[in-house]
Amino acid sequence: GKMKASKTRETVADDIPTWANISISTISPVCAVLFSNPFDTAKVRLQLQGQDLHQNKVYKSSLDCIYKIARSEGIKGLQQGIVPAMYREGSKNIFRLGAFQPILGILHPPSSSESSAPFWKRANNK
Repeated sequence: GKMKASKTRETVADDIPTWANISISTISPVCAVLFSNPFDTAKVRLQLQGQDLHQNKVYKSSLDCIYKIARSEGIKGLQQGIVPAMYREGSKNIFRLGAFQPILGILHPPSSSESSAPFWKRANNK
């Protein structure tokens, strides 16, 4: 008779323990916030500056804003709001990235005789 070829859905994510997957998906964006937060700080300062039409403009552009904040307030000034930003990114990505593979494994176990997860579910994780 015909032999049925067995399908395996092995990926790199399958080799990583769930706790590590969740930890990495939380820690990575938290580290990224260290680099993106100064731009958010500048954005907020420029938005606040634009609200008061009678006030003299302190900042000309985003880069000018970052430069002036760094010069007058230092790193502390550039990183204002860093803790809430870390919580936001960490909590958002723990579900979006870290929990995706474990939930997909529960819904479509690799050992089941059914076919693997639909393409749209697998592609969503990339």
